[in-house]
Amino acid sequence: MCHQLDPRFFEELDNMDPQDVCRRALCENGPAAGAYLIRAWGTDYIVKPKERVIVPRQDGMPPVNTETGLSIIFYLLKAVDAPLSGQWISEKELTGGTTFFRGPHAVPVGLIEEKFDDDLDAFKKACENMGGTPLDMADASYSFPVLPRVPVAMLFWPADEEFDARARMLFDRTIESHLPIDIIFGISEELCFRLSGKSSAVSWY
Repeated sequence: MCHQLDPRFFEELDNMDPQDVCRRALCENGPAAGAYLIRAWGTDYIVKPKERVIVPRQDGMPPVNTETGLSIIFYLLKAVDAPLSGQWISEKELTGGTTFFRGPHAVPVGLIEEKFDDDLDAFKKACENMGGTPLDMADASYSFPVLPRVPVAMLFWPADEEFDARARMLFDRTIESHLPIDIIFGISEELCFRLSGKSSAVSWY
């Protein structure tokens, strides 16, 4: 993905009704006029459409990287006012997912398998440090509130004498109502990078 957001995304957001955006996206009007305050990846961000920037609310936080910035701006533009389905699905069950999520677009769960291998406790600790909520799936699994209406789950089975480590990512079925498939892929990359401690996309601010 590109390392700079298209200004047209901000222009489109600037032309929207702020009350409608806040209702759909479960965000708030920001501390400055025309701005939005949204929680993503456990951090509060301020989106300023007129200035074409997305910045962490708290001083000292790292700049917004490409994947996070794209997911926030697309979510504000496209989110719908709908409850979670409560049904977890894989990337291949998304519309067009079977053909899209392969090759360079395969969800990089190998990063998780390589990082944690047979260490289930280390996986749990990493998930809890990222604010994950335990789920009753796999040997261990956690849900992460990536965006207000977009939880993402990571499942993990550690390696043993018979099998290699396995990881799997799941999404609430409503995710494709809020985000296009390429942004969903970006979120999947970002979660794998963050959990595995790898460096993610470069910052664009």
